[in-house]
Amino acid sequence: MTDRKLSAVLVSNPVTTLGDDDPIYAVNGSVSSAITAKNLFLDRGGINKTTSVHVTPKALYEWVRDSQSFLFTPIHDQSFLRMAASLDEDGSAVAGSANEALLFISSTIPSTVSSTVGYAKAAMFIAIEQEDTLNGLVRDGVTIDARSTIPSGNLDGGIFTIGANARIRSGGDGRCTAAELSVSNESGIDVKETGGGDERKALNLVSLIGSATVAMKIGVNTGAGGTGFYQGIDCLQSALINDPLTRFINYQDLFEVARDGTLTIGKGTGSVGTTGIALLPTGGGHFSANGAAAQFILHRNDAPAAPFDTSNVTFQGIDDGAGNTIYGRMIASAQDKTAAAEQGRLRFQITNAGSLSTMFDLVGNKMAFFGAAAVVKPTITGSRGSNVALASLLTELATLGLITDSTT
Repeated sequence: MTDRKLSAVLVSNPVTTLGDDDPIYAVNGSVSSAITAKNLFLDRGGINKTTSVHVTPKALYEWVRDSQSFLFTPIHDQSFLRMAASLDEDGSAVAGSANEALLFISSTIPSTVSSTVGYAKAAMFIAIEQEDTLNGLVRDGVTIDARSTIPSGNLDGGIFTIGANARIRSGGDGRCTAAELSVSNESGIDVKETGGGDERKALNLVSLIGSATVAMKIGVNTGAGGTGFYQGIDCLQSALINDPLTRFINYQDLFEVARDGTLTIGKGTGSVGTTGIALLPTGGGHFSANGAAAQFILHRNDAPAAPFDTSNVTFQGIDDGAGNTIYGRMIASAQDKTAAAEQGRLRFQITNAGSLSTMFDLVGNKMAFFGAAAVVKPTITGSRGSNVALASLLTELATLGLITDSTT
């Protein structure tokens, strides 16, 4: 095999070597006739290697069609197969269609199969095996390197590097997956935490140069007839390893969801407000903080005319009729929002005989019980006389801070 030659190794046919100016032959030995549509070119690239082999789309199609499988063998350490064409036909405005394609591969799996075991069949199979070590360098084996570019000067371009669509035709049914990403870790070595160089990842999203708007977006094309998803993300608990370090979501020390469903927000020192919130699927939840008092803040951002409710905490449960019932509520209000003269109100409501009513009311320096109007702290005056019971009552109320005892 000489330099600047391209060999096609056909599994069931003799090796065919193509020269620089030889057209590709069909497997049956006849030269494929040229067609007037766009021509493809195989450019073997590299330094001082610019000669191209003329290939017609028909020849390439027949070659793939008539051989059971084939393998291109590279001659140089650059590209061994390069195809280029100008896709300049006018569009047809057919939804979901490609008006032109540089390479089109189509296959059909017939329904008359007799296999007694499960199998997978592919229109295209591409594999790579990396035997080169990193040695502290970036030497990644990339099975498919797909790139799309909006060139300089095009200020209104649109590109999709990979567009995958799984389709069920009308009248059909079955499992439908547009893309499946999997990892086969046969090393027996587990890497539990991210941040290392030997992570095993099914999907890696990276902002390479400059900024990106969003790492992942879930949307729906209503114009094409899409109606949306029933679930945005679906993860089985069995898909997560039962380990204390396992997390369904891990945003470092700011936000995480554990395997058992525990939601933790801001658990680490230096997080927002250094506060922590943990919500457990069973057993309730707790608030914790590292290096500061734990805080739970309900904040209303607008300020309408006073008085207005700023926030409330409602306690709900199910009654024996399966109805969702409010059993208690705390309501905070702004009675006066004048700067340096603000006044607040806090009401405690309890449900009794099916109705919610205010049992304790705090308004500024006033208070009330059982729905009465709030008043300032009362001052009791007059003479106790020799009434020991009255004296004891007044003393105890004053001790609680409910009254000011000015009796004699």
